[in-house]
Amino acid sequence: MPYIKPQDKPLLNPHIHALRTEIVAIAKKDPNDMATAFALLHYAGIRLEQEAALDATELSHGRRRLRYWIYALTDGVLMQVGRELIRKKKLPEPSEIQLYQFKKFFRSLPKYADVPKMNLLICDLVNKIMRIEIGYGYDAAFAGLCNYSLTTLGPGVVMDIYQKSDAGIARGAKRSLRIALLQKLAHFWWDTAQVLYNTEVARYEDQARDNNGEVEIYEEIDRWLEED
Repeated sequence: MPYIKPQDKPLLNPHIHALRTEIVAIAKKDPNDMATAFALLHYAGIRLEQEAALDATELSHGRRRLRYWIYALTDGVLMQVGRELIRKKKLPEPSEIQLYQFKKFFRSLPKYADVPKMNLLICDLVNKIMRIEIGYGYDAAFAGLCNYSLTTLGPGVVMDIYQKSDAGIARGAKRSLRIALLQKLAHFWWDTAQVLYNTEVARYEDQARDNNGEVEIYEEIDRWLEED
């Protein structure tokens, strides 16, 4: 959840704002600035969570290593950021056409393997998250701090990119366009969680299966599906 102690917000906000400013600056150099902004948010979201998770495991267990509970937390944070946005802003359920368009948009986003300037800003934010986590006194405090960071970062970037792009449109239509953009952002975080699962969590699970054997119920399901 994004509800962290009030005294911790001013410690994180300058770092979140610096990352927001950099993402917007990079995106605005591209004619398709909104797509670039979403792609950079994808990069920032996964890198922020993974670096914070690695630092948290080092802090609590003495080594930087992603374990299953860390993957479950990071996946859950991405999902909850989207859910919280929908709940707090009372966003309507997208139509089937909208969902299809969202997925098509997500699949078309450019991929960023490395963004050095953003890496420095993400590192600064992670370092601040770790300093705050120590005061919370439990291993998973980073998850709430990452949630707050992404909850704040995503809409800020989207609103900065969208700014004044609906000039001349009637007020009611403007609101509808902006709500649709927030719906896209919420589903984007869910899609980012799915990408993280497909690219990393599934590989971790497969390694565990190779080491420990298949889950028996899956074999039972296979037999059940083939029964007459």
